[in-house]
Amino acid sequence: MVGTKELASVFVAMMFAAVAIPAPAQMCTPAHECGDVNESSSVTAADALAVLKRAVGLDIALQCSCSGGDACEAGGEVQTGQTMCWDPLDTVVPVDPIDCIGTGQDGEFQKGLVPAYVDNGDGTITDERTTLMWEKLSDDGSIHDYDNFAYQWAGAFGKVADLNTMAFAGYSDWRLPNARELATLPNFSAYNPAIAAIFHSECVPGCTIFECSCTNDVFYWSSTTYQFTPTAAWTLDFKTASVASTKVKTSLLYVRAVRGGY
Repeated sequence: MVGTKELASVFVAMMFAAVAIPAPAQMCTPAHECGDVNESSSVTAADALAVLKRAVGLDIALQCSCSGGDACEAGGEVQTGQTMCWDPLDTVVPVDPIDCIGTGQDGEFQKGLVPAYVDNGDGTITDERTTLMWEKLSDDGSIHDYDNFAYQWAGAFGKVADLNTMAFAGYSDWRLPNARELATLPNFSAYNPAIAAIFHSECVPGCTIFECSCTNDVFYWSSTTYQFTPTAAWTLDFKTASVASTKVKTSLLYVRAVRGGY
């Protein structure tokens, strides 16, 4: 039987070992918060107890996936979503798809991590690859309505401020996404809108963020100013999945808020 003093000694030794051993060089994309070894979505005394039991030789499974081991997926870019290939010499619309083998096209290699999104059930969607949490959009006339387009750039920040005031989904650190964050959303195998299905499903008149998910195939604001002309800002067109577009800041566009991230 292991006594309290022995457990305490093991715990202290583990703490010093953690300080002395350098962190692995591999960059990880954890599915859960580091230290959440039982995957309960929070770090609690139960996690510490499980580690102590494992340290003294008890058969305890530690599920944490952020240690740099086989269960930890290396960080990086996600796949574009494109799985098909086309004859580069075919100029007749519609262009028929071809076998991808040997084409060198995106659809052949499908490089990158598989996208991983989670609907949190509170009106938000978490991207587990970027750790960004996105506001879901609805069609119910609320602040989340995907038809709300009367936002100049300054007004976009106003919407975000309103979300923070109301502590939407329990958080008060919502912000307007920057251009690179916004550019993580397009799915290049989709169009009208060019986005993953989790961001546009069951979108019918009157649906709330708890019942549906909506995205307009139009321009959305980023928080990133166009350096060459500071009266304009970068946007993303979810019809063409193009971020190579800027709009003057007095334009009326759409807004999807974000929080979190690395």
